[in-house]
Amino acid sequence: MKIRGTHSAEDRSRVRKLRTRPVLAAVTAASLLAVAACGSGSEEGGDGPIELSYWTSATEPKVRAATEEIIADFEDANPNITVDHQALPFNEYFEKVTIAFGGGNPPDVLWVDSTMTTAYGDQGLLTPLDDYLTEEDVNDFLPNPLEDMTYNDEIQSLALHQSTEALVYVKSVVEEAGVTPPTSYEDGWTFDEMVEAMHAVVDSGIEWGYAPTYGIGQYSVYPFIYELGGSVYNQEAEAFQGYLDSPETIDAVRKWASLYTTEGLAPAEVLPDMLGTKQLAFQETNPFVVVDVNEKYPDVELGVAPLPCDEQCAVASGGWHVGISQASEHQEAAWKLVDALAGVDGAARWSEATHYLPARQSAYDANASWIEEQPWSVFWEGLNEHAVPRPRTARFQLYADEIDAVLRDASRGTDPEAGLQRAAEKLEAAAE
Repeated sequence: MKIRGTHSAEDRSRVRKLRTRPVLAAVTAASLLAVAACGSGSEEGGDGPIELSYWTSATEPKVRAATEEIIADFEDANPNITVDHQALPFNEYFEKVTIAFGGGNPPDVLWVDSTMTTAYGDQGLLTPLDDYLTEEDVNDFLPNPLEDMTYNDEIQSLALHQSTEALVYVKSVVEEAGVTPPTSYEDGWTFDEMVEAMHAVVDSGIEWGYAPTYGIGQYSVYPFIYELGGSVYNQEAEAFQGYLDSPETIDAVRKWASLYTTEGLAPAEVLPDMLGTKQLAFQETNPFVVVDVNEKYPDVELGVAPLPCDEQCAVASGGWHVGISQASEHQEAAWKLVDALAGVDGAARWSEATHYLPARQSAYDANASWIEEQPWSVFWEGLNEHAVPRPRTARFQLYADEIDAVLRDASRGTDPEAGLQRAAEKLEAAAE
């Protein structure tokens, strides 16, 4: 099944702006200047040994194994290059990357969260990749990942995959409670119907009705805000005020917070393996958690239901990308690794091994046989038809910090109105 044929006229115009051209035999002029500034010799053209540092957050067993298998094959194909892979815990990753960039010693190649592309591009931390890409390469990326890769009409990183969330549940637990979850967004629950179903499972003896994998924070709450009629940002106007603090968003956060307060369905802290140990009815989570539970608890059969739809259906899009540090002394070697990881062949292999959803049309085509089947089809339907990209702004980290604080307070019973208004004001002031 073809997800999209050619890009729209607007997409093609943007592609032309990206100045794509065939892969160059030498590094770009900007890269040469960066290498010269660092005192590098001519290692790119010689056969001398090169060691690349590569930082990821690939700590889940299957994801780490796939990463290291691809690296091993890359090293076999490039005997003068070795890769020092460091898999950092998610809750430490961004801070360590920030410290490394600030100290002038970043990894050569790194995972770049889609939300950070604009911030890193704004600071000039990544090597633009346009000169390594053909127009065919660019057109292979699906529209949302392509936008996430781009800052100021330059491609800053290559999308490794896409990530989104849905409601994952243990089939036996839910069925015993007499609940039949929807299997597509076409017949999805409303928020209130979701709450009713969660109460039914809790009443049958399960401890909790709902929990997000990442705990209380902007990523998991984002789709609830939009499906309940709110918003957080106007991309065209680059504005938070009037959106993050709108009456619709305030009401949406109040309703989401009721899962923790008046409804009593959600725990304040998410513990590991709550699905596999049947402490939880529904977990808002990513496809990799399905893989993880299947590995750890092979006797537990999981189902996947769509997130609720009221004013609209909505899922958060984005995911990990792979980028090259502008400070790297090994630009060409770093590009070879990026291409092995997120190029046509690497991306298809990555989706097959990890069951992360593809960012490339070619990777989708290579993996369509499982993507179109339950439970993965629910995740893909959400991304393909209902994705709402998170704010593409250099202020993203400030946004995340501010709204996370408001959401934590709201989950404890504090009304979010004043907090959202303060957050919007602070974000607007940061743009001045």
